[in-house]
Amino acid sequence: MYNEDSIVYISNYHPYDFSLAKEYGKLVPVTKGSVNIFKLEDLQKDVENALNKFDNKKDYLLLVGNLVVNILCVTYILSKFPFVRCLIYGAKKHDYTCVTIKRDFNEQADLT
Repeated sequence: MYNEDSIVYISNYHPYDFSLAKEYGKLVPVTKGSVNIFKLEDLQKDVENALNKFDNKKDYLLLVGNLVVNILCVTYILSKFPFVRCLIYGAKKHDYTCVTIKRDFNEQADLT
């Protein structure tokens, strides 16, 4: 699972314990803390700048925090690639699950 070249982009970094996500790669924030979701143009630029080196074959998007930020991150990546691998924390499992979201709704999403 871990690839030393992989990056886990954290959609909306807060001081949570993300240590379990380190098994997927190096942790890099897309946004940090409170963001102004009503200045979408600025937020979109921040997301684009942070994700411009995202590689869907080796990187992951950890979904956490603000819903609008999560939507912008997934939308941006899917505008460049046919799928994005997202890490979602499950409270019952106390661990991350990788969910592959595909641009084409005719293809089934994958849980890995």
